[in-house]
Amino acid sequence: MRVMIVDDEPMARRHLARMLAREKDIEAVYECRDGAHALETLSREKPDLVLLDIQMPEMDGFEVLTRIPPAAMPEVIFVTAFDRYALDAFACHAVDYLLKPVDGARFSQALELARRRIQAARGNGLNAQLASLVAALTAKEKFQQRLSIKADGRILVCRTEEIVWLEAKGKNVCAHLEGRSHVFRDTLNGLEGRLDPQRFLRLHRSYIVNLDFVREVQRWFNHEMLVILKDGTKLQVSRNACEKLKQVLF
Repeated sequence: MRVMIVDDEPMARRHLARMLAREKDIEAVYECRDGAHALETLSREKPDLVLLDIQMPEMDGFEVLTRIPPAAMPEVIFVTAFDRYALDAFACHAVDYLLKPVDGARFSQALELARRRIQAARGNGLNAQLASLVAALTAKEKFQQRLSIKADGRILVCRTEEIVWLEAKGKNVCAHLEGRSHVFRDTLNGLEGRLDPQRFLRLHRSYIVNLDFVREVQRWFNHEMLVILKDGTKLQVSRNACEKLKQVLF
C-alpha cells in the first residue's frame, strides 16, 4: 500500500508514520502538512490510502475530500480529536475513523479494514460508500462556512464552527465566540437559513446555539428546558424548541 498522512501537526504525522513503519506491506508513506499540499501530493503520487485529519486551518478534511475527483478517490481513514457531527457522518457512510491520540490496536484494526476495501475497490472501482459520503459533503457546502463581521472599521472573518451562540440585539446580531463577542448588522432569521441545521439550532426567538458547545441540558419551569454551554452560559429553551432539542440530542 501507498499511504498518505494529512495532518497540520508534525508530531501527529510522525506518530502515524512510526506505526506505518511496522507494517510489512507499506510501499511508501507521504506526509502532508495541509489540504493544499495533500491535493498536490495525491494528484502526483496516487496513494491507495489517506489518513486524513478533520480539523485543519484553511481547508479541513471534509473540504479536501470534496476536491478529489471521484475517479481518483483513495480509501480514507479519518483522524479526529472527536467531532460529533463528523462521527455521525462516518457512521452513516461506514467510513472508518481514528480518535486522537491514536491507539496502536485501533490503528491496526482500521488498517486491516482498509486493506480489505482496497482489494475490493481494485476489483469493483470506486467505493460506493465513500462516493456517497463525498456527495453528502458537497451538499453540505450550500450552508455558510464562514461569517464576515464588520466591527470597529474592520471586517473579521471566522469559521461558523467557531461561533458558540448568536444573540438578537435589536436590529443587529451579537456573535459570541470563545473569549470574545462581536455585534454586526444581520438578523437571526436570515442567519438561521444559512447555517448548517446539523450544528446550529434556534432555541429561542432571541438566539441560535452551536450544539457542539452544549455541555448540559436541564429541565426548567412549565415543561421548558435550560441549556448550559461549556463556558457556563445558561440559555432558556422556548417551549416550541424543546422537541427539536430532544430530537437532536437525545
